[in-house]
Amino acid sequence: MTAVIANNSPTYAYGNVNPFAHFGPLAEPPCVDLPADGLQGPELEKYLNKTLWAAFEQEKERLHWLELWGTGRQPEVRPLKRNTERAVLQRMARTSWLPLAVTTFAQQMIVDGYRKAGEPENYAAAWESWNRNKMGMQQLAINRATMNYGYSYVRVTDAKIETKDQATGRKVTKSMALMRATSPKDCFALYSDPYFDEYPQYVLERLPDRTFRWWLPDGNYIPVKREKNKLTVGAEVGTTYGMPPFVRYVNQIDLHGRCWGDVEPVIDIAARIDKTAFDRLMVQHFNSFKVRWATGLEQADTPEGVEQDKIRIGNEDILIASDVQAKFGTLDETSMEGFISAYKADLETFAAVMQLPPNLMGQVVNVAADALDGARRQTYQRLFEKQTVMGEAHAQVMRLAALIEGRDDDADDFTARVTWQDVEVRSLAQFADAWGKIVTQLGVPKWAAWNKIPGVEQSEVDAWREHVLDDDPTSKYLREVVGKTITDLGVDTATGAPVAPPVNTEIAELQQDTALKTAKMGADATAAAAKVSAAAGRGAQPGNSNGKGGPNNPANQRGTNNKTGQPNPTKS
Repeated sequence: MTAVIANNSPTYAYGNVNPFAHFGPLAEPPCVDLPADGLQGPELEKYLNKTLWAAFEQEKERLHWLELWGTGRQPEVRPLKRNTERAVLQRMARTSWLPLAVTTFAQQMIVDGYRKAGEPENYAAAWESWNRNKMGMQQLAINRATMNYGYSYVRVTDAKIETKDQATGRKVTKSMALMRATSPKDCFALYSDPYFDEYPQYVLERLPDRTFRWWLPDGNYIPVKREKNKLTVGAEVGTTYGMPPFVRYVNQIDLHGRCWGDVEPVIDIAARIDKTAFDRLMVQHFNSFKVRWATGLEQADTPEGVEQDKIRIGNEDILIASDVQAKFGTLDETSMEGFISAYKADLETFAAVMQLPPNLMGQVVNVAADALDGARRQTYQRLFEKQTVMGEAHAQVMRLAALIEGRDDDADDFTARVTWQDVEVRSLAQFADAWGKIVTQLGVPKWAAWNKIPGVEQSEVDAWREHVLDDDPTSKYLREVVGKTITDLGVDTATGAPVAPPVNTEIAELQQDTALKTAKMGADATAAAAKVSAAAGRGAQPGNSNGKGGPNNPANQRGTNNKTGQPNPTKS
């Protein structure tokens, strides 16, 4: 499509897309009426071909436009009269500021755990599904797609895997959710309420083999093929999902269900930056050097003579003319300071609108970590907003995976949440000082701070927890007496019950010898007590070798005079 600008301005072409079409943040996706319930066969084909396909193609064109800008491949606005030098300069003027803005936030939204409410550790079953589906890698693609297009999807379906039973050693087959990120260019979802609905009503999905699936409200789907520009449907395939298994991720959404990403609102600013860069390159290429001129010189009469008179002047050359009327001069180069200042102003506007950190544009140098953290406060606020919105989608994916895997209690757990990697700017010394005081002064357990350490993964924290009591005095005593610590107890994978550790024969013999010695010492003590008891029966008391009674015997005690308080004299 070609757009013509009035007022004798030049005519421009923008590939096959109108460069002045507005795809701003309020641009609504095409509106499509929901099909009638139970639509099948020819009626469904008519709906797909006449109603849905045109809207799908329109939305793909809009998303393709956003993809070009969001990946640094923005189309070139060029004159219809082709000029090679200008075309090269215009291609050089394209700068990937939009991909940088998207990547800045996408790289900071890393999920490092999934926990139930009040639990300090990851939920093992759910986290296994996350890791088996490579969601640690897929989440980066989801982040970029959501910020580029404004929304994206994750499809969760059933799959079977073979694992080894640790108790029996045999291979067993179990159900495992299959999570796959899906581009909105390959997935067209219809909602009754696009803002509030948790799952779509209908979904047209394009598969990698270029076939399609038409997902129904009950979770079943109908295979669809496109041949000769026409969609044809097959027989319905049943599933147990109960709904189309697609979870929508949104970047920003309003109450009308309209979604937009980080690219849409700033396309005009990015185009202005490219225009300023192009103008500077034009000046740099054509007008950045002095032009020397001369008048009153004699010129040859023939073209050959004119060519011979042309000379290339060096820095040390001097121009001399015999005619007194001859004049020499120079035309100054065009200054580029204004273009550079305009470029910086456009970048500052771009950074302010996108809430980017100032150090990203080179505006902050040689500052302390606290000052840099304060300058990034608005960036953190934008990041927290994205984490809040996308964290809900991640939790919904985990609940849907639990439903597919048969973990019904986990599927109904709406308090479990993903945890995000800490990306705030702080030094390790500051962290150690702050959390060290929190642990010692406030009585917080030490293990509560381990998850907060920058750069430490959950697997490392789990290993620390497993060996936290290895050097504890109680553990040392148990190792000496029993031979095994509590952390060495095994677990039966089938029942989940603890398994007793293997018996240490050396420790068992030591325990037996200790028991025998203890029994002998007890027998000796009993015999000694019997002797003392026999002596007491004969009237003897300890400390009285004459057998006349001890000091507590009244016969051996003297009375006291009540008046003087002195002991009475002894009777001889």
